[in-house]
Amino acid sequence: MNFKQYLEEGRDSPLFHGTPIYAAEKIIKENKLDANFTGYNKNFISFSRIKSHSFYVAREIHDTRLIVIFELDQRKLAQRHKIVPFNFSNKRPGIGDRTPMFTKIGRMSSTGTNEFEETIKAPINDLKKYIKRIYIRRHIFDEYSDDKTYKLLMNHPKLYIE
Repeated sequence: MNFKQYLEEGRDSPLFHGTPIYAAEKIIKENKLDANFTGYNKNFISFSRIKSHSFYVAREIHDTRLIVIFELDQRKLAQRHKIVPFNFSNKRPGIGDRTPMFTKIGRMSSTGTNEFEETIKAPINDLKKYIKRIYIRRHIFDEYSDDKTYKLLMNHPKLYIE
């Protein structure tokens, strides 16, 4: 395993979770990250080890460009939560999209490329102790920074504007 793979696969790399701005405010207020899906994956929270991947997945799922990304400390999370690697893009007949994929050299998809998805059983309470940064795009911040609806988010000490 080379150094890049170590960072991608190891517990030292952060985990990213994308969510719409209205949900981000609620997450900060409740200090809890919970699953909001229905169906077979309703009890799990999805993460990525790549920030941009987290943004694009959240944008597609929630059909909005107003996405906020939470960067969480994977090492701290692993102390209290089981982190399970998943291959969301592997579609094997009869098994579905969320089939765990493990190999001797790390997590690999059926095409032989690294997968960067993880899941954690919901909920994650006391979230503030795991947050490293909260990312928001400049145009979203400029548009909503004075909106009292998003006061907690816009004034969060770990908010990082991109």
